[in-house]
Amino acid sequence: MIGAVTPRFRAAADTALLVEPDGGVADLDARIAATPPAGVLETIPGMRTLLVEYDPLRTSHARLCDDIRALLRRPATSRPDAAPREHEIGVVYDGADIDAVARATGLSAADVVRLHAGATYRVAMIGNLPGLPYLLGLDPRLQVPRRDDPRDSVPAGAVAIAGGASCIYPFAASGGWHLLGRTDAVLFDAQRDPPSLVAPGDVVRFVQRESLDVLAGSTAVQRIGGPALRVVEPGLLTTVQDAGRHGLQRIGVPVCGALDREWLHIANLLVGNPPGAAALEVTHAGPVLEVQAHSVRIAVAGDVEITRIGADGTRAAVEPWRSVVLGEGECVRFGRVRDSLRCMVAVEGGIDVDAVLGSRSTCTRAHFGGLHGRPLQRGDSLPLRRDYAGHHPDMHLPGDVLRDDGGPIRVVLGPQDGACTQQSIDALLTTVLRVSPRSDRTAMRLDGITLRHSGAAEIASEGCAAGSVQVPGSGQPIVLLADRGTTGGYPKVATVASVDLPRLARLRPGDALTLQAIDVAEAEQLRRAREALLRSLGGELCAVASR
Repeated sequence: MIGAVTPRFRAAADTALLVEPDGGVADLDARIAATPPAGVLETIPGMRTLLVEYDPLRTSHARLCDDIRALLRRPATSRPDAAPREHEIGVVYDGADIDAVARATGLSAADVVRLHAGATYRVAMIGNLPGLPYLLGLDPRLQVPRRDDPRDSVPAGAVAIAGGASCIYPFAASGGWHLLGRTDAVLFDAQRDPPSLVAPGDVVRFVQRESLDVLAGSTAVQRIGGPALRVVEPGLLTTVQDAGRHGLQRIGVPVCGALDREWLHIANLLVGNPPGAAALEVTHAGPVLEVQAHSVRIAVAGDVEITRIGADGTRAAVEPWRSVVLGEGECVRFGRVRDSLRCMVAVEGGIDVDAVLGSRSTCTRAHFGGLHGRPLQRGDSLPLRRDYAGHHPDMHLPGDVLRDDGGPIRVVLGPQDGACTQQSIDALLTTVLRVSPRSDRTAMRLDGITLRHSGAAEIASEGCAAGSVQVPGSGQPIVLLADRGTTGGYPKVATVASVDLPRLARLRPGDALTLQAIDVAEAEQLRRAREALLRSLGGELCAVASR
């Protein structure tokens, strides 16, 4: 039995608990897997911590802390150690940062390559991107910190170092590691079982090569059959999203899903679908879709210009927040999104793209899910689960039922608010911030403030909850969203309360916002009240439809 166990608990808003256990991350992870406390959704191992994601409607921060303490007081269960698998991965050492690493370490570029390729690495964890391994065993002479300002795009296959570790980027993504080379190894394939090439505990050796094969793309073919919507125009950025992909963050698979879960819920409610059914997330301006079915019933949550175009070319305006039935050959045009950045378009029965790893959501970072793992393109066909059944009346919901009061975005401080000076934290909570044009589904960058670190600008890589306010070396705060990396090595000084994540998703580049600190118990209470309001909307819809 473990004696005096004193794990450190830190809140990551009202949906995640960061635990630094004395008995080791793997031990706690195994205990939770064997006897999951009530409300636990999944765990994400980090280098020194375990992120425990939970449902605030089924448990609370305080109760979960007690449950984990009780788990740690129980006798440990011995597990036979499996023999580690070994992998040789070919690398061409032509990375953009070799010379910079050489200058920072006082080595020659040839020595940087020799030392990196000569080491034997152990996979400590998988995270940030699907299948991305964090590799321990880097020669201490190659110790360099992360870049102060992460690159917006690191190419797929990049082999990189930072913070005493090495990694391989399975897909193109933003990142703050230093690039030494590239590989053609396929680190992650959603159609493979298991999808990740390597696993924690595996051994990796790099072999220097002169050239590489071209990285192969996915060969998955989308099933098309039955009723469909043809994409006449795709809009600026339209993707298939549902409630998200859960349970796989430990191998780096992001949750994805609709950024605005409230509007996904409402759009589906208007057409009689389950709240998390697959729908279209429209950004800025929407698509033009043609009905290739007997008829379809659609609805929009969000303020957007909608035009119904008959087979004879006649046009009529359609109100949002209302379901409408379209006949075969008719088109619907979704124009500019007003007073927001996004809207959700639901179709009765749901969008019937193939589920990948348990979800139909588009993972654009790893190119799977949705429709071919990408935004809609002209000429695509969106399969539907069924034609309009004709059994329900059109439904309507007043657009002001969930009106945003325009107040501050509420955050819970931590888990590393001490990583920045108190003056910086105070400024973060009093400064009028603006949404950067560099924002996307992965993260929202906030302009208007530069935070000062009180110490190092990086931490040991660990799990990242939705809404984490991350502060890289540049000091620019970055709010992590649905397509975020599942782990990261920059400190997180606050986390947006889950009740305000939909409000955050509606902000456009240039919009102003302020942050307000609340405690985790208040964040949990706000979430429960909001969920009760959402559940009450069914009655409101029925009342409107029956008038």
